[in-house]
Amino acid sequence: MSHSTVEQLKEMMEMAAVDHGVPEMSDPRATLGSGGGCVPDGSRDDELNLCIMDALSQIVKRAAAFGQGLAQGLGLSVSDLVGLHKLEEPMTMKELGQRMHCDPSFVTVVTNGLEKHGLARRETCERDRRIKHVTLTTEGVSMRQRLEKEFATRMPWAQALDTGERECLLTLLRKMISAADSAAARHGEDWHVSADEPAETGGDPATN
Repeated sequence: MSHSTVEQLKEMMEMAAVDHGVPEMSDPRATLGSGGGCVPDGSRDDELNLCIMDALSQIVKRAAAFGQGLAQGLGLSVSDLVGLHKLEEPMTMKELGQRMHCDPSFVTVVTNGLEKHGLARRETCERDRRIKHVTLTTEGVSMRQRLEKEFATRMPWAQALDTGERECLLTLLRKMISAADSAAARHGEDWHVSADEPAETGGDPATN
């Protein structure tokens, strides 16, 4: 699975997440070790970790398939959906890139796709004509609201978990993401998506 897919999934999960306080959560191994999951009694942590990885991969596949199916039905790409989600207000191309965790050339590809579908437009800043802002059109705002409603109600966690369980899930996911980001920073890894990775939006990267 490419990093772009993981980032896009993370953004889709944020669309449907509930941002509240989180109650304490019990140790899942107590349940798994009692016949409630795939880990048998007395197993090592490695086995538990493998079961978690397998479960997460299944959720990723299902959520990604839903997002891709929804995007294709609308004639968009998953990157377009992420761009729509991040454009809750007008912002510069650089700001959009930071929010999408991608480089400028990929932002241009996404913006080209949104403009092509009449969902966004680029406007030159009156104070500095070198700067371009991206803003949603009326159609873009309507599409963004429609998509977020779909994600908020039809993702697996929205259907299978109650509010308290989703709060726990959100906190655990954010904890793992934070740990992964910290580890990447320590090792100097680049987690940005580039325009060299596959994109379905169409259009060539252009100077911003």
